[in-house]
Amino acid sequence: MVLALTKGASVQDGEYLVSAENWVLEDADGVIWDFTEVGKGTLTTNNHLNDYDFIWAIKDGKLLIETDWLYDLNNEYEYALDQGAGVLTLTDNGETHVFKRVSE
Repeated sequence: MVLALTKGASVQDGEYLVSAENWVLEDADGVIWDFTEVGKGTLTTNNHLNDYDFIWAIKDGKLLIETDWLYDLNNEYEYALDQGAGVLTLTDNGETHVFKRVSE
């Protein structure tokens, strides 16, 4: 899957995601996403006992994530990024996931 960032706000949002040390899922400290560079990252669901690579893009107001898990996972989320509060909110099929920015 080849994904590209669109111009404008998406690029700014992408750069902001990368600028954080990582993003921790609210109420689940072991779930950590790290946007390592534009288009690439790693995630863990168990506080780094296992890390998985993913590729990502922002396109048409959605955050697209392809994870190299036990099998390939393709997720598409509606996203809202509050840069002032350091909060990334993802919505998929009526479920909402809130990540908090961790700074260095």
